[in-house]
Amino acid sequence: MDTKGASGLGTALSLVVLVSIAGFLFWISRQVAALPEPVVAEEIEEVPFTLDDLRLDPGAALGELVEFDTAAVAVGLGVGAFSLALDDSTAYPVLISSDQIQRFQARSTQVYGGDRVFLVGRVYSFNDSIRAAWVELGAVEESMAAEIPTTISFILADSVEIH
Repeated sequence: MDTKGASGLGTALSLVVLVSIAGFLFWISRQVAALPEPVVAEEIEEVPFTLDDLRLDPGAALGELVEFDTAAVAVGLGVGAFSLALDDSTAYPVLISSDQIQRFQARSTQVYGGDRVFLVGRVYSFNDSIRAAWVELGAVEESMAAEIPTTISFILADSVEIH
């Protein structure tokens, strides 16, 4: 058997494969070079929600973490809830987390109307069922149930400090 022709054919096929791979890589590099430049997004500075933002659009903060330095309390609703005074005629409901309620009870502390508070919490959707649950669970005194503001959202406060 003559193997001389087979080795020549193998060498030729190897060269064809190498040239094909080189051509393919050249074509890919040209395609990548033709792509538009990536757009680098500018870093957007988050602007925290203010009490005025809540007054104007209480639904805009849904799901957001909020922090208020010295917010005025309109009415203390019970051991676990109060309302913030957004302006002279607008109040906004706040439910205190169970951990914070336990800390208040250990120190015999409660939030009253006229207090100023520092609070950190998250904004959630609010409805009549949630409002009723606050009373059933004892966070709001039954006599104060009518004082719970009717808004579309509320703050669940993880941290409340009275100033």
